[in-house]
Amino acid sequence: MKKTTDDQYTREQIIGGFPVPKTRMTPILKDLGALEMLVGTWNGNGNTMLATPAKEGLFRAIGHPKTTETITYTPGAPAPDRGGFEQPDIFLTGLRYHHVVSDTDTMEPLHEEMGFWLNVPATVKPKAPAGIIRELSIPHGNVAILFGDATVQVGPYHFPPLHAIPFPRDNFPHPDIYDSDNTGDVNAQLNDAQEGLVFHKSYVLHVKSRSPSDIVNIPFLVAQAASTSVDATFVVSVVTRGDSEPFAMLQYSQVIMLQFPALAGGPILNWPHTAVATLFKSA
Repeated sequence: MKKTTDDQYTREQIIGGFPVPKTRMTPILKDLGALEMLVGTWNGNGNTMLATPAKEGLFRAIGHPKTTETITYTPGAPAPDRGGFEQPDIFLTGLRYHHVVSDTDTMEPLHEEMGFWLNVPATVKPKAPAGIIRELSIPHGNVAILFGDATVQVGPYHFPPLHAIPFPRDNFPHPDIYDSDNTGDVNAQLNDAQEGLVFHKSYVLHVKSRSPSDIVNIPFLVAQAASTSVDATFVVSVVTRGDSEPFAMLQYSQVIMLQFPALAGGPILNWPHTAVATLFKSA
């Protein structure tokens, strides 16, 4: 076959289509970067909460004060993405995961989620640094893609206060009796779980949606309670307690923002749906 002037593709390849990069079917753990620490099965407990309207213009926090959770992360085959004229081909290497949550006391199923965590290399077009993404799908009728990065953490990571308090306050029917006393800091339990631990190695994985277009809702949810943003922090660590052998701990804090009015026909409010948990690797 006759080569073109740039000696990269044949005339037949340009006419028939650019070559697809060969797929590496065997995941290479070193290519996972910080995501390698997630590989395995994690079990533990957490909490989930959502503020909803109540009578007389107040709101109440409904939720499950103790959840039982399992997350399994498995390396996936690298996915090749074809580059363009100014951008070489890239490989997205990462993990597929399955997350199941139930109420600890009643064993009621609360949440199931499947998706991927992926490493994205730096690119020329668009010009962007390396990062990570999380692609998620849940059976409420939502899918989302979240963008962020992984950073090394020295010592324990302090989770900032997080409250399931709707806002803006002025959009409440009676802002003068706006009640926030029943929505305490849900992240406090994550910081409490770190007491007595020595942190030897940690990564902070922070991802979030960039705009409402990063989330897709089914029409029912668009009309009733659309999810408009997601912000999540996962901290994976190797720790010890006293003279114990090192063990792995995963903590996460996530808030999904829902939008709907407090009263029929009223102005729109943002209602935080929070979820936190501390998990330990069992396999």
